[in-house]
Amino acid sequence: MEKFCVFCGKNPTNKTNEHVIPDWLIKLTGDPKREIIAGINWDSGEKRKLAFNKFVFPACNKCNGEFSEMENQASVIVKKILREESLSSIEFNTLLIWFDKIRIGSYLAVYNFNKKHYPIKPSIFINGINKSDKVSAQFLVRVAK
Repeated sequence: MEKFCVFCGKNPTNKTNEHVIPDWLIKLTGDPKREIIAGINWDSGEKRKLAFNKFVFPACNKCNGEFSEMENQASVIVKKILREESLSSIEFNTLLIWFDKIRIGSYLAVYNFNKKHYPIKPSIFINGINKSDKVSAQFLVRVAK
């Protein structure tokens, strides 16, 4: 399988790079150039090491842009959690959807690294997240101290 957009699954149009773990979160947690272990190379069995800010995958410019508002909202929500502030049910729902984005992107990252070993091709991509399938809490969520 050729390169595919992690959002739509098609050949990337006006290709950009998507940080599966968002750049803002990488910077929030330390040096963006720090080395991470991004799984195992299934051919050699060795750890796959790379700079955190290089953990990127192909995306269409348009698809990537469609998720920028969610990333902005997620950044605000994560920072609220770190300040131990309450979240509204809408914010909590947004956070759960954002977690799905990261989860699916991470799955696609593993596939991308080791695609010759997968007998099937992915059928779900990030833009396949059903934004209405999450149960919204009807109360404010408070992070326990």
